[in-house]
This record gives sequence, C-alpha cells and structure tokens, in this order.
Amino acid sequence: ALEAAELEHILIRVPLFATLRDDEVATLARSMHATELRDGDYVYRQGDSASDFYMILEGTVQKVVESGDGSKAGIHISQPLTAGCFFGQNALLSDNQTRSCSMKVVGKTHLRTIGRSKVGALVGDMPQLLKRNPGT
Repeated sequence: ALEAAELEHILIRVPLFATLRDDEVATLARSMHATELRDGDYVYRQGDSASDFYMILEGTVQKVVESGDGSKAGIHISQPLTAGCFFGQNALLSDNQTRSCSMKVVGKTHLRTIGRSKVGALVGDMPQLLKRNPGT
C-alpha cells in the first residue's frame, strides 16, 4: 500500500496528469510495471521509438545526448534524475515520436513504467484528457 501511495504522489506532480481524478491516478499507479536496472544499463536510447513514461522509485538516471554517428561517448546533460523524478511523459501524447536523448542508469535503479496504449485504455486519450478541467 505504501508503494501505491508513493506512486500516486509522484503521478499527481506530472503536468500531463493534472486533470485526472483521484480514482484515475490510483488506477494508473496500480497498473505500472516494475523494472530494475543495473549501473550502465540504458532505459532507452536516443532515436528509439517513444511510447513509455517512467518514474524513478530508487536510484539515479542520467540524460545523455549521443554524438551523431555514435563514435564518441555521449554527453551528460542536466542534473541526474533521482527517486521521485519522472521522465518520458511526452511519449504519452502521440504516436510516431522518437527519443531525443538516451537515459542511462547510474547504480542499481528501480523504475515504474506505463505505456501510451495502457494509459489510453485505462483513463482515455491523453490529448483529450488535457482539455478537461482538473479533477472532473
């Protein structure tokens, strides 16, 4: 129960979910998939198809911009994301998007993820949800 409450607390901070009712937030929290990654693993790579949203429960994820041809090491940009942070929310808005950067794990990291199609099936189409008034 503590984890579900923690997930809900993070979800309500995501601007895309601002219009969701409490029961919809709870439904999304219960439907998120647990993933554990190790140091150096990639959550996703720059250029990958974008369809999933992620939340960090434990650990650290670093945003990395890869060189055009992949011959050089990627450049770490911005501060690392840590427990309570989220990323990948733009993937929930529409199909046919690609990732603009890579997300690389630093140390052991526990994530929760949910895909665009699952969100759509549970609470409806994100672009439509953004048009309604908060909490209705």
